[in-house]
Amino acid sequence: GSDASSKAKERPYFTSMFLLDRSLAQTSPVGTVAPGQSKSMLASLVDPFSSPSHRRGSFSDMLVSSSLPVHQLRAFGNTPQPPPLSVVSPVDLETDHGSLTVGGEQSDGKSFLISIYYDDPQRSKLWTEGWLDHLPKTLPESTHLVLAAADSAKDPEGAMLAMRHRLEGSEGYEQIKERVHFVKEPIKLACSADIFPNCPEGKQGWLSQAVNGWGTINPMLTASWGQGGEAETKVMHEAVGDSGGWMKPMTQEAKENKGKLDLELVLWGGKACDISEHPGNDLKGKVVLVERGTCTFYTKIKNAAAKGAKAVLVQNSKDRALHRMSCGAPDDCSARLGISGALVSYKTGTKLAELVGKGGGKVVVSLSTALQGEYLMGIDSKGRLREIGRIPPVGVSRLHAWHFIALEAVYWEYQRRRQEAHDDPEALRVSLYGSSGSEAKQLGGGAGLTSLVVLPPASELAGYDKMTLHAKLDCPSTAEKSCGAWDYEVRLMHCGRHGQAEGRKDGGAMGDGLRAARRVVERRNGTVAAIRKGGVHKFVLSQPEWSQQRYRPTVTLVLSRRAKDEKEAVPATSTFLFDGGAFDAGYNKLPSHAPLRISLPHDTVKVEIHSMVSGHGWGSTEENCAEFCVSQHRFGVRPALQVDDQTYVGPHEGFYTQTLSGAGDDMGCSSKDGVLLKGVTPNQYGTWQYGRAGWCPGGDVRPWVVDVTDSVRPGMDVVVSYEGMFNGSDYKPSKCHGDACGKGGTSP
Repeated sequence: GSDASSKAKERPYFTSMFLLDRSLAQTSPVGTVAPGQSKSMLASLVDPFSSPSHRRGSFSDMLVSSSLPVHQLRAFGNTPQPPPLSVVSPVDLETDHGSLTVGGEQSDGKSFLISIYYDDPQRSKLWTEGWLDHLPKTLPESTHLVLAAADSAKDPEGAMLAMRHRLEGSEGYEQIKERVHFVKEPIKLACSADIFPNCPEGKQGWLSQAVNGWGTINPMLTASWGQGGEAETKVMHEAVGDSGGWMKPMTQEAKENKGKLDLELVLWGGKACDISEHPGNDLKGKVVLVERGTCTFYTKIKNAAAKGAKAVLVQNSKDRALHRMSCGAPDDCSARLGISGALVSYKTGTKLAELVGKGGGKVVVSLSTALQGEYLMGIDSKGRLREIGRIPPVGVSRLHAWHFIALEAVYWEYQRRRQEAHDDPEALRVSLYGSSGSEAKQLGGGAGLTSLVVLPPASELAGYDKMTLHAKLDCPSTAEKSCGAWDYEVRLMHCGRHGQAEGRKDGGAMGDGLRAARRVVERRNGTVAAIRKGGVHKFVLSQPEWSQQRYRPTVTLVLSRRAKDEKEAVPATSTFLFDGGAFDAGYNKLPSHAPLRISLPHDTVKVEIHSMVSGHGWGSTEENCAEFCVSQHRFGVRPALQVDDQTYVGPHEGFYTQTLSGAGDDMGCSSKDGVLLKGVTPNQYGTWQYGRAGWCPGGDVRPWVVDVTDSVRPGMDVVVSYEGMFNGSDYKPSKCHGDACGKGGTSP
C-alpha cells in the first residue's frame, strides 16, 4: 500500500500437515484468518476433525485523499459519543407502518439499518442513484430498513417521496416492503446533549448524538485565482483519508492557522522522486503539486519538505481510484514528516496545473475544515449501536451501495449464529491473551506478545476432542476507523510445550487490519493433537516488524466434546510437511518444498493432508501473482520402501490438486454467502471486495482437507511431494514497472 514501483514480494502463506505420524510436531499452525482491512475481529478456530461447518461511512468517489484519518471522531478523548457497540435505550419512531420501536434488545431477533437523508452533493446520491434491486436479495429476513430525512435538508418531504417511488419501482420490493419504514417527521439532528450542554434531550437523543459524535472533521481545499482582473474562487474538492500518522495532518495545519491556511500553489514539474531534482519553482512556504508514480508517497513528501514546501498535493494517475496515502517498508514510517499532503484526482490535478500555467496571478489553495455527520448506522438484535463502514468499497461505483449496506446486517446475523453455536457451558476455557494480564498491552509490529499457558494434565484433556480458538482483535479505540486501512498480518503461533526444545514457529496468519467491532470467525485445525499432553505451552502473537497497526488482543482456547453426530476418527498425530515462499520461477526449487519420506504405523486406518494456502503481494508482475491469480497446488503421494539407506517408491502416484479459483474476481469476496457462511467482514476501508488467492479480508481461511488413504500402505513409508503452479506449470513471472504494475502492464 505504499505505492512503490516495486511492491512487496508475491508470497503465498502456506502450511500443510500430514496427519499420520506417531511423533508430535512441536510447533503447529494454530489459526489462519485472512488479512482484513480496518476492522477488529472475534475469531473462533475449530479442530479439523469436528463435523464440517460453514462458516467501512465514506464514499469512494471523494476527490481527495489526505493525511486525516477517515473519521476523526468528534468526541472527548478517544471515545466517540455514544461509543460503538453501546446498548441504546429503545425509542419509538412514527412511521408509515405505525409506531416502530428501535433500540433495546429485540426478543424476536430484529435488527435495524438506519439511513438519514441530508443535503450533500455526494452522499445524497445514495438515495437518488443507488441501485435498489440489491436490497431484497441481500437484506436478511430479520433486518428492517429505517429511512428518515434530516431536518436540515432543504426538502425532506420531497426526498422521502422520491425514495419511496424508487423503492416501489425496484425489483423484489414486495418481498421486503413490510420491513421498510419511512419516518414521518424529519429527524432533529442539530441538537445533541453530549456535544451541546444546553441542548434538551429529545426522544432521538442517541441518534442525534451518534450522527454528530461519529462525524468526520474533513479538510476542505479551496482554490482561488485571478482572471480578467477579478478574483475568482471555486471549491475544488474536499479531502478524506488517512496517513497512518507518518505525516502532519492537514487539519492540524489549518488549526494552527486559526482554521484556515492560504498557500500559493506551485508545480514541481515531475514526480519528486529524486532530491537532486531541481523543481521549476521556489517551494519555500508553498504548496506543491507533484505527479504520482515511480516512488512512494513518503519519498515524494519527504523530498518536497527538504525543498522547503509547506504542503504537497499528489496528482493521482489517470483512471486510478483515490485512496488514503499509506506508508510502508522500506520507508522509515516512524520518522514523521513535518508537512502534510493529499492525493487529488487526475482531473483536479490537471485543472490546478492549467491554472498555474496560465500565469497572470497567483493560484492560492486555502486549507480549512468542515464537519460532516455520520448518516448511516445500525442497531443489532442485542440493541447495540453499530458502525456501517465504508460505503461503497474503494473502486466500486456508488450504484452498488445498497448491497454493501445490507451486507453489514448479514454479518450481524453471522455473528449471532456463531455465538449461539459456541455458547457451551460444559466447555473448558483457557485464556491465552486478555484479562489474565495482556489486555492492557497493545500488539504492534515486532517480537509480539508471548503467553505461557498452563493446560490440564493429559488424563483430563483426553475427555475433550474438539478445540475452538476465540480471538478478538480490537482496534486502538472503540471506533473501527482507528484501525489501519490496508492488510496487516497477525500470526498466532503455538511453540510447543515450555521447557522443551522449540520446533518450527509455523503459525497461522490470524487476522489483518480489521474493522473494529467484535468479530466471530470459525475454522477447523489440527492443533488439538499437539496439546494433548497438557502442561505449560508457549504461544506467540505477533505482527511483522514493518507493521504500524496496533491491536488490543483477547484470545481464549476452548476445549469441548463433540456431539454424537459429529463423532469420527480422532488423529493420532500430525506431521508438518511444507512451508510457503516467494512465488516465482524458483518456488518449486526451494529446499522447503523437497519431497518428504514419512513412516506409516501398521495400525494406520486413515491418512489426510490438511493444507492452507493463501497468496499475498501484488503489483510487481504482469500476472499479479500470488494474490490475484488463479494458482494450483498439487500434492503427490506414493508408497515407498527404505532398504539400506535407499528409498524405493511404488509405481503409482496419487495426485491431489488444490486450485485457488477465487483470485482475480472483482467482487469475489463480497457475496452474501461469503459473509454469512465464512464470516468475511464487509465494508472495510480498503479493497476488501476483490477475490484473492485462497482468502478474503477478515474471512476464515479453512484448511483444504483431502483423504489420501488410497495412495498409501499402512506399515510402509510414503513419499509426499508438493509443487505450486500457474496455468498448470511452473510460474515464470513477467515483470512490470511503475504505474503499469498491478494493471496488466507490459513486460520488458
